[in-house]
Amino acid sequence: MRFVIVGCGAAKRDGSQGQTYAAKELYTSTYFQKKREFAETRGDQWMILSAEHGLIPPTAELRPYETSIDDLDEGEIDQLAHEVGIDLIEWLAWELGNGRDVDEIVVLAGKKYIEPLRQRETFHAGIEPTVVFPLQQNDLGGIGEQMAWLDARCEGHEQTTLITDGGQPVDVTYQRPPRLALRNHSQNRGSYRPLCERKSLLSHSLGTCTRSRRAYFSGASSQRQRPSVLNSRLLEVIRRV
Repeated sequence: MRFVIVGCGAAKRDGSQGQTYAAKELYTSTYFQKKREFAETRGDQWMILSAEHGLIPPTAELRPYETSIDDLDEGEIDQLAHEVGIDLIEWLAWELGNGRDVDEIVVLAGKKYIEPLRQRETFHAGIEPTVVFPLQQNDLGGIGEQMAWLDARCEGHEQTTLITDGGQPVDVTYQRPPRLALRNHSQNRGSYRPLCERKSLLSHSLGTCTRSRRAYFSGASSQRQRPSVLNSRLLEVIRRV
């Protein structure tokens, strides 16, 4: 399956009355809408990357906000990078636990959002699927070129939806709560392990379970463990961290 990460946008709906919106409806720019269209037509799952909230499901209810990556200091970017990395690893573990392998992660966000996170190995440390950055790797210039590229990839494709045997759509969205109040998160972490330790433990466990699961189905291992056993062990690790 393909997972798409869509960068947020500066233009948002009105929040003067304190109302909330589903994250996918909050951002109003044409650029964001094109990235959303790509995620919904060419991806199997997608989330939104926000400087204020980190990695959030498209259905999460949010109030409009003004924080951008430019507003974060180095410490806050460090925390954002770790939080997004942890969310990615936990999401991969969730998909694996539900019997779905992730083949590719597509990141559709601007360079000023991507580069600070790439420098901190957010998209690589402990992440086994291929991670691509098409808006940068295809040497696209301004937003106009990027939107044209997105249009060309969406043309002729219908929205991706998983269907049950009974013909009803299945909502397989990973419903992990968004990380609200980013700046205060470190004060509310309680007895959690340090982020770097959590990520190391999660990535090691995810890698071990993924390799064992593939060996089970390919018959390559003489001491194979059933995927259900591996998934249970991985979920236990997630609960402990």
